[in-house]
Amino acid sequence: MAERRYLKLLKKGVGAWNAWRARHPWHAPNLSDADLRNANLSGINFTETNLYRAFLARAILRGANLYRTNLGGSDLSNATLARANLVLALLPGANLSEADLSEADLYGSTLTWTNMSRVNLSGASLRGSDLSGANLQGALLTGADLCQASLKGADLSGAVLDRAVLREANLSQAVLRQASLRKTNLHAATMHQVDLRRAILRGATLERACLRGSVLHQAELRETNLSGADLWWTQGVKTCFGESDLRGAGLRYGKFNGASFAGADLSEADLSHACFNRADFYLANLRGARLQGTDLSWADLRGANLTRLDLNLHAVDLSGAALEGALL
Repeated sequence: MAERRYLKLLKKGVGAWNAWRARHPWHAPNLSDADLRNANLSGINFTETNLYRAFLARAILRGANLYRTNLGGSDLSNATLARANLVLALLPGANLSEADLSEADLYGSTLTWTNMSRVNLSGASLRGSDLSGANLQGALLTGADLCQASLKGADLSGAVLDRAVLREANLSQAVLRQASLRKTNLHAATMHQVDLRRAILRGATLERACLRGSVLHQAELRETNLSGADLWWTQGVKTCFGESDLRGAGLRYGKFNGASFAGADLSEADLSHACFNRADFYLANLRGARLQGTDLSWADLRGANLTRLDLNLHAVDLSGAALEGALL
């Protein structure tokens, strides 16, 4: 429970609180379970304060200092935390639904199993943060920095991650169904068994990303860079690009063994030096695609459009490939 002396001090206003904190920097105030709903706490110094299970719904904490603050299990729904300092803050199990965290600094923070549905994190820094199992459905993450963050098992259905940076992030088993990832940087990201059905990845960078066992059915990957990406079919889990839009995409040097591109549009795509051993291209559109040095051994190319290909037939491996009904 919150200590009365801290609640009394807080009632004197943010100025009085901050002045007291400046004089007593070694204190770690206990405001656990405190009811601070609708409070205007802009610019407050809550450094290392215990706000465990505090009620902060609709509170205004714009520009607040919450460095290493314990906000585990707290209710911050509809709260305003724009430009707040939440570096190394603890928020496991907190409710941040529809909160405004635009341009906030959450470097190294713990956000495991938080409810962040429809949260505004545009321009926020979440570098190295742990968002494993978090609910980010419909979240706004435009331009956010999630470099090396963990989003393992997180639900990002319908989230907007346009121009976000997720270099070397861990998105294994995350759900990104119908998410928008236009021009998103996913360089070297770990994306095992990710659900990207109907996601928009137009112009995104997935260079050297590992997408083993992921589902990209009906995803838009036009002008996407998948160079050096790993989509190898392992343990019976088949990476699926069925009916995806991959027009003009870059797949150079990628590993797509056993992946399914059935019905996908790969026209003008660059597949040079990529490995598609036993991949499924049934009824796929490969019109004008670049295939220099491409491995299509034992691939299923039945009914595929292979017209106007940019290739050196001596450098393409088509051994064992099924070409019945293909347009050549």
